Amino acid sequence: MDLGEASYVLGVEIHRKRAKGWLGLSQKAYMVKVLKKFNMLQSKGVEVPISEGDKLSKEDCPRNDVERVEMKDKPYASVVDSEIICVKTH
Repeated sequence: MDLGEASYVLGVEIHRKRAKGWLGLSQKAYMVKVLKKFNMLQSKGVEVPISEGDKLSKEDCPRNDVERVEMKDKPYASVVDSEIICVKTH
């Protein structure tokens, strides 16, 4: 059975404009899902969250109860695994 052209495969949206020879792929729906999961939907994007050569230290960790509560629902490994680490919550 022919279901026609795919428009969504494995979490990737497929956009075509045949007349212009254009094919686009988008993971917007997946990104929105991950941002919702970590309560970061209102976050603002940045080009590069950490530049090559930047050093992270204990000073970058949450320093008070307010910061710890804010980060509690954002488990680092899960956020990094989701590849949505280029957002800023401030």
